[in-house]
Amino acid sequence: MKKLLLVGTLILSVGAFAMKYDDTINNRNYHHNPYSNCSMMGGENHHKGHKKYSYLTDSQRDEIAKIKITISEKKLALKKLMLERNINWSQVEKLNEEIGDMSAKLKTDIMKYRYENSQNYSNNNEDLGINNN
Repeated sequence: MKKLLLVGTLILSVGAFAMKYDDTINNRNYHHNPYSNCSMMGGENHHKGHKKYSYLTDSQRDEIAKIKITISEKKLALKKLMLERNINWSQVEKLNEEIGDMSAKLKTDIMKYRYENSQNYSNNNEDLGINNN
């Protein structure tokens, strides 16, 4: 009797762990078109792939993209320097400093844009008579 109970419990536990349990939106039959302009999924920003920077204007996103591209170019140049037979450490140091300065500028710009846009949002809500409390 004890063996039967043990084997039955083992079979139930194996079956429970073997079942794939995936609690995602797709398994609940909520199919969402990623190209729709649905406000639930971030509207137009979801379609453009700017979900991370949805609080920014298009011009601000362009500025950030340019800085990121420049940082990537500097990192690539640094990788090329490190592949050389005789490494020029002064150039490596210079590129690392430039990358660090540009990264700091990027973070500062993002913080500044976020602050400016939140102030503009607050001012627009006050103009419309919307209370944020």
